[in-house]
Amino acid sequence: MKPMKQREQASPFDMRAFFAYPSYSSVTVSSVIYASEVCLLVLAAGGGASLAAPVALYVALGFIGALLLCFLITNLYPMGGNCYSIVSGSFSHPAWSAFASVSMLCGYITTLAVCVCCSAELLACMFPKMQLNMPLWSVLIILVLMFTNLRGSGSIRAALAAGGYLFVLCALALILIGIVVNYAETVEAEAPVFVPMDGGGAALAFKAFIFGFASLSGIMTVTERHDLSRRGASPMSVLYVSGIVSVCLFLGFSLLCAARGVMPADGTMTLWELCLDLTGGVSFFAYLTLGSGVLFLLSAANSCFAYFPRLIAVMAEGQLAPRQMRNPGEIHTYSNGVGLLTVFAAAAVLLLRGEIALIIPFLAVFQFAAFCLMLLSAGVRYFHNRRRILCAMSLAGVVAVASLILVFVLIGVGHGTLAAIGIEALLTVVSCRIKKHYTGLAAELSLEDTEPLEPRPYKTTALILTSGIHRGVLPAISYAKSISQDTRALFIATDEHETRQIKEHWERYAMGIPLVILDSPARSIVQPVLRYVREARRERPGYMINVIIPEIVFRSYFSKLLHNKVALVLRLILSFQKDVIVTHVSYYPAMENKGETYE
Repeated sequence: MKPMKQREQASPFDMRAFFAYPSYSSVTVSSVIYASEVCLLVLAAGGGASLAAPVALYVALGFIGALLLCFLITNLYPMGGNCYSIVSGSFSHPAWSAFASVSMLCGYITTLAVCVCCSAELLACMFPKMQLNMPLWSVLIILVLMFTNLRGSGSIRAALAAGGYLFVLCALALILIGIVVNYAETVEAEAPVFVPMDGGGAALAFKAFIFGFASLSGIMTVTERHDLSRRGASPMSVLYVSGIVSVCLFLGFSLLCAARGVMPADGTMTLWELCLDLTGGVSFFAYLTLGSGVLFLLSAANSCFAYFPRLIAVMAEGQLAPRQMRNPGEIHTYSNGVGLLTVFAAAAVLLLRGEIALIIPFLAVFQFAAFCLMLLSAGVRYFHNRRRILCAMSLAGVVAVASLILVFVLIGVGHGTLAAIGIEALLTVVSCRIKKHYTGLAAELSLEDTEPLEPRPYKTTALILTSGIHRGVLPAISYAKSISQDTRALFIATDEHETRQIKEHWERYAMGIPLVILDSPARSIVQPVLRYVREARRERPGYMINVIIPEIVFRSYFSKLLHNKVALVLRLILSFQKDVIVTHVSYYPAMENKGETYE
């Protein structure tokens, strides 16, 4: 069978320039869908619905401040970059780049989780029967995206990008309709009654601001984009476009919800309620808006499948991640990274029950931590370039973002922010251990000051592991006799009848090879073999122990299921023993050939 043709990684780079902007800015712009939702949810839970408008304005101002901080990074890397290269270029110790990289990787995992959960909730608004088992629907969406990326998703990415344009047009139309309807109404709706809770309205408003701003932290991933200029889209232009559109949509949605008294309800999202309120009920426009929103969220989720594997492959190049992460797959360039992202994102959805409000704190801590180190690295670069004003602005941004993380941890202790910091610290330690392992191994395997070795003969003790005497064992006996004069056969006695049978027939077919019977009252196979192999090594110091395992090979999967896999377990365990070689001698039964021969 011919090997499958390797395809390029599922990234938005091969799109035309027209589809580049919605793909690159999908994480940022699509976050307005759940940002206003989370912000209003916090206010509604605390009885401060009347604070929705001022909180939205403060969130927008904070978002504009984040845009200015992103400018400080994109100004240094006009062609795009990644947090690993940005941080490692300023700090030589691997812990800095490891912490920034694992934070961004975790940010991609939580971004994928929150995007698919939000898209599932939008679908549940349109199709109420989906409200049952929402986490399972979200996991199903993740699996579909994974298989789509593994098989190559060029046409799907174009459709999702087109959905981004459609959503922006529908959202702007919805905001325009809301402005017209509010202007035409002569009777103003009564403002919701504000009941201060948890220390008063200021604390509640600040908590809503933190959650709303955290939901819009996707703007910080714009600095993570790679080679944007390849299709005519630079990080700076993407930053401007996504920032302006996000601010307009977030303010429009939030202020309309505040003016119309639309608040989050069980089983529905504020975007759906806002569409129903402004269009007079269920309409084609409402379905079009939510459907395009689903496509845009899926585009954001799909971008995570492009950038997570690429970033972890860059870390593997720097020896901060397992080398398997950079190995090309048969279909996808970084299929190992795609699988890893799928597993972690699905686990996050199931552990957090698919609730957006529970995922947002994790997302915020991960994104803020990576962004803080990237700003610090930018400040160091500006300092070395003698651009003191930009350096001071970068350091001020570091202090602001670090303070925001601290405040968010203090406010959201019950929402898993401490767990997020613990995950970052643990993964950083693991990443540094990986770096230490590869560095130490490279030093030990180095050929520097090493002379070529003279060949020397090795003496071998051959041990045949047999479960009985039959045709499948005879090739192993013949092979053992050909490679060593010290050859023995091991039989694990777990059944008296089988032990008696092998004793009766062994001398006739064994070519003089002695049979060693190992008693195993507990019917264990592995431990008696390990003990005898160690005894053989002590008995013959300097000998290589060649463990020969006869194995019957079947073609059909049905036949394979009918036999145990003790040989695989033994090969795995014996591979960790020093001076031990494991050899499989295969026997192909004629009943499986059907007139064909194995080559």
